Amino acid sequence: MPEPTSNGSFTKIYTVNGPSSTSSSSLPTWLTTKVRAKKSAGKKRQRTQHTLGQLELVQGFSFPQSAIKIKTTPDGDFAMGTGTYKPMIKVWDLNALTEKFTRVTDAENVDFVLLGQDWTKSLHLQGDRSLQLHTQGGLHYTLRLPTYGRCLAYHAPSCEALVGATGREIFRFNLEEGRYMIPIKVGTRASSKGKERAEFTEDTDIEGVNCIDVNPTHGLWSFGLNGGTTSHIEFWDPRSRTALTSLHLPVASLQPTAASRNRPFSVTALKSHPTDGLSYAVGTSTGHTLLY
Repeated sequence: MPEPTSNGSFTKIYTVNGPSSTSSSSLPTWLTTKVRAKKSAGKKRQRTQHTLGQLELVQGFSFPQSAIKIKTTPDGDFAMGTGTYKPMIKVWDLNALTEKFTRVTDAENVDFVLLGQDWTKSLHLQGDRSLQLHTQGGLHYTLRLPTYGRCLAYHAPSCEALVGATGREIFRFNLEEGRYMIPIKVGTRASSKGKERAEFTEDTDIEGVNCIDVNPTHGLWSFGLNGGTTSHIEFWDPRSRTALTSLHLPVASLQPTAASRNRPFSVTALKSHPTDGLSYAVGTSTGHTLLY
């Protein structure tokens, strides 16, 4: 801090000449490199330089090795990301364009969800079979999972965390009651045999659940499966004990050659429309994006 002198004025100490390293207006060299001027492109170059002068970057928006997941908060004021190495969680203030804090974890993050409108409560699926609840003060609680998880989702009306993992079971943990609920088993079909008899068939080709989506409009759960012969996406109602319906993707058209058919087919991404409740985007292991 500045210290007062005998005449009442303040002296500046630890003053460094030049712009501050934390200034939000500093741009990387690859972005500020000027192209060679041409006579016919004079106006275009002026517009480009004006655009570059208006850009401002978020400071510290990087990880030492690689980023795993980055999401913005519902209120739009912050961004949270996970990366490595060391395994860490970062939060950035998008209004101030600065890094808010860095929090180091014990294992790499697989997936995470934000539980509120800001960053103060978040749930993290870790690579060491743990489910961690983080609050504003730090790590609040750690839960062990029966198997390694692949994806994570949160159903706010029931306060349930849905964890997709290797195998056909989706684990449900109620954050309000602090206990596991009955897991969901995908790939099970019921075939009616009269009024009093029903037989269930299981799809044994399902290797796991890669992605989970909770529709924000009506709360329908959808699960993207890894493998499977009878379905690739299952839709569940939280109040039901069996799947409502399933969606079989056109694998024949997505894998037209014999070499591509030898590779396993799976759903790698699944996202519902945030407002209409009817549209879905599906990403596959073949590199296709399908809209329904």
